[in-house]
Amino acid sequence: MSAIPGCSCSLISSRPHARAIDYGKSGPYFAAFLVLALIAFWPSYLAQVGAASFYTHLHAATATVWMMLLIAQPMAIRAKRLPLHRALGKVSYVVAAGVLLSIILGPTTLIG
Repeated sequence: MSAIPGCSCSLISSRPHARAIDYGKSGPYFAAFLVLALIAFWPSYLAQVGAASFYTHLHAATATVWMMLLIAQPMAIRAKRLPLHRALGKVSYVVAAGVLLSIILGPTTLIG
């Protein structure tokens, strides 16, 4: 029976078991994403690094480290190095705060 009046759809899936996502294999995809990010930011940032502000450098560094963590954590899982995976997860809290800080503070330096 449907929970929505007039709808014949079922809230219970006809598939008994949904296939789980294997995040242990996501490292290469995030590595490709990092390469694409480097290509995308080449003209506006990497080709003229000296012209950027401190907060732009902070954002670039923290975002790069964040992407590297997205590569390293699945690799640690695949290598069955759970303590390393957990340690990298704890580091990611600090890196995430750095990315957010750079996003918040970066534009304020552009305002006159």
